[in-house]
Amino acid sequence: MGRDEKFGMLLGILRREHGGRYLIFCNMKSTAERLELLLNANGFAASAITGTFRRKKRMRVLSHFKDGTLPILVATDVGKPRTPY
Repeated sequence: MGRDEKFGMLLGILRREHGGRYLIFCNMKSTAERLELLLNANGFAASAITGTFRRKKRMRVLSHFKDGTLPILVATDVGKPRTPY
């Protein structure tokens, strides 16, 4: 199954099962960011977090997800340490 097919399938699930909270894991930062953009463009409130986010920003996004104001969270393995710049 290709990437575009997976996104179409995900959209179908989200449209059919609306009103919930969803945590979607991706294996790459670029995939998480792309998925966030595509979901928002299709009318779904979503935010992505990755290991490159500062802790304060990650915690803010997680808090919105936890309290229900953010229904869709797209995440990579945020436990990995940030790479220094």
